[in-house]
Amino acid sequence: MTVNGVGVGFRLVKWVQDEAPSDLTHREIATLSALARWCKDETGYGNPWREQVARGARTSEKEVKYVLSALRRKGLIVRKGGGYRGAPVMWRFAHYEKGTEETPSSS
Repeated sequence: MTVNGVGVGFRLVKWVQDEAPSDLTHREIATLSALARWCKDETGYGNPWREQVARGARTSEKEVKYVLSALRRKGLIVRKGGGYRGAPVMWRFAHYEKGTEETPSSS
């Protein structure tokens, strides 16, 4: 589904809320949910600006930078390129990398 031309990962947001690891901090959950809103359910890919993720997570861009790094270390997201010459970074939810290209369950 798209809203104003943006792929909205409603099922990804639900996955974050219902199935993400329980050891995540509230900042990690908020940032992961904000990132999920900018990713496509079909692929797990998204490339929001850090400012957009910060606005969705209701935190600063600097905090988002640190939290995204922590989520990468935990293996929840993968950086797939971008972030140079003013381009936003392309992110992908890691569970799409593990051999399953299907959207996370919505149950």
